[in-house]
Amino acid sequence: MISWRAWSVFVLAQVLGLLQSSEAATSTSSKVLQATPAPLVVPPSQVWDGNDGPWSSFFLRVGSPPQTVRVLLSTASNQPLVVLPQGCCSDDPSDCANGRGGLFQSNSSSTWTQNNVTAGGVFSLAIESNAGLSGDASYGSDTVALGYVGSGAPALDGQNVGGITTKDFFMGVFGVNPATTNFSASSNPVQSYMANLKAQKQIPSLSYGYTAGNKYRFNTVLASLTLGGYDASLIVPNDLTFQFSNDGSSELTVNVNAITISSQEGGVRGLNSAAFPAVIDSTVPYLYLPIEVCRQFEDAFSLTYDYDSGLYFVDDTLHTNLVQQAANVTFTLKNSTSAMEVDIVLPYAAFDLVVKWPLVQNTTRYFPLKRAANNSQTILGRAFLQEAYLIADYERSHFSIHQMKWDPNAKGDIQTIIPLSATAAPSSRRRKLPTAVIVAICVGGALFLTVFVSCVIIIRQRHQKLNAISSPNLNSKSSTQSLEDAMSPHSAFTFKSELDARETQQMSPELSAAPFKSTTIRVRAFHEPEEIHELPAREPVGSEVVGSPVEVMLQQTIDSILEQHYSERMQEPQNRVKGGGRDLLAGQKARKVHGQAGAPADSWIRYG
Repeated sequence: MISWRAWSVFVLAQVLGLLQSSEAATSTSSKVLQATPAPLVVPPSQVWDGNDGPWSSFFLRVGSPPQTVRVLLSTASNQPLVVLPQGCCSDDPSDCANGRGGLFQSNSSSTWTQNNVTAGGVFSLAIESNAGLSGDASYGSDTVALGYVGSGAPALDGQNVGGITTKDFFMGVFGVNPATTNFSASSNPVQSYMANLKAQKQIPSLSYGYTAGNKYRFNTVLASLTLGGYDASLIVPNDLTFQFSNDGSSELTVNVNAITISSQEGGVRGLNSAAFPAVIDSTVPYLYLPIEVCRQFEDAFSLTYDYDSGLYFVDDTLHTNLVQQAANVTFTLKNSTSAMEVDIVLPYAAFDLVVKWPLVQNTTRYFPLKRAANNSQTILGRAFLQEAYLIADYERSHFSIHQMKWDPNAKGDIQTIIPLSATAAPSSRRRKLPTAVIVAICVGGALFLTVFVSCVIIIRQRHQKLNAISSPNLNSKSSTQSLEDAMSPHSAFTFKSELDARETQQMSPELSAAPFKSTTIRVRAFHEPEEIHELPAREPVGSEVVGSPVEVMLQQTIDSILEQHYSERMQEPQNRVKGGGRDLLAGQKARKVHGQAGAPADSWIRYG
């Protein structure tokens, strides 16, 4: 039989083995994480810019020495675009340069290299062409860095940069789409700024998290941009993900399943419209929606469409009424494969914007709604991202959109989006459980083995004792002889009854043969099994290993079964011993009659 100590050593070895394997897996995972750079948090400029906002902008440093300009984020573009001096003419307002975020002068940069694929490196812009925007850009390469001087953001040399003069894109933009730029079939594709950041280990993956910010919550909420990760403190989590468009354009396309307008006065009103696809694109401020949807917005908010500008202007009276109405607009989004939906709720304040020159001559309020000519033109622009947080992962070709969580006391919780190569590595997929969980599993396994081994030991010991009690050698003759031997005055050992420990007779070979005077011996021949006092065996018994409620329950069940077993199997030996006791009593009386030497006259013996 394997001892309890051997079982303990075996169980301990198994637990230590699991812990060592867990530690090795954790160490391997830690090495992978240590090799992955942290996400890059891009600080906003803390300036509100734009002629159709206001909008929270970002600093961009271009050239050597660096020239700092302010740009807006573009989820559609794959390159930085900055405004050139030719973008402000002599007849433009005096604050044109500052209004456009600052101007970049390429001839003042010692590291500027002109693109020579075409004369002056001029190419037509492709972004937002479906929305009717157009313009040219003069391309070259230069040193580019995000953030203000001293912000810690890396400066990368030889980055693709486009200079614009068109006022269709009033502010410069910073593109976070990591796609390459192809200038001609004969030239090599030019890597994007995002791709170069990852190649130089400045960000962990081709991904980002972004929200546009707004001025109406907590007075001001600046934009948030994290490259290679996202800020979990800003989102209401959901499990809905969207795949990029199948045409390879990496467009962030969602299905608008429903639009609901609710207010205190008008109640809840669902717009009558079939579901339609829309692209999330922060390059433009507007919501380009189907014409039938726009007309229902016109009715709900008392809007009037201006055909000359294509905008919905809001005068002071209408603005006051809309503020009092305090309507909310809920966009219900879903993907093309799942029944799961996510709601993004925009208050009226998200539509309460201001438009300036050159779109209008005089600054006025407007509602950022545009009539889309068809479903290829439907866009959820920057106004939508005031209340939504976008997480895009280009390595896995999917993105998610989340309702913003408005908590003024929230602390940043930057989460890393690890590269696809790291998740594909077997070492990082083999162990995902935390060390504490693995330890708990090991301890639970050890406890199970402890209970099992304890039960085996207890059952085996009880079975051995039961066999000894019911042995066929226990008959009337042997019982009588054993009792006579025990009572003999010449016995040289101490007689103690295992079945009744209350009184004993002690016989010593160093004393006279006669027993001690007035000593009483009581022998019980197995007729009261409930008073059995077991002698300890060499192996540990159940009481030595009982410790948990499970073991106590198992012990009680085993005792109940064995007690019933004892009652059935001990009946015959009990009768035999009683018979032997009567024979022994008769023999003692006979010796007393014939004057044989024995116990003193005042002593007595009782059997049974």
